[in-house]
Amino acid sequence: MTYAAMFHLLEPFLMDLYNARAKTVDSAKVEQINSWIDTLQSNPTPKQFEEILSRVKEL
Repeated sequence: MTYAAMFHLLEPFLMDLYNARAKTVDSAKVEQINSWIDTLQSNPTPKQFEEILSRVKEL
């Protein structure tokens, strides 16, 4: 994934994570979502972004 593609996907993906966090009652899942949000807000690499995208499917 290129930085340009990641840039265009980042904001909608963060919004999806915020919404998922608001709907989740399992504290372990909320903690994981918070970790992903923190990573994405701190200038992630494309590899980190792709890893989070693939792991979100586990929710």
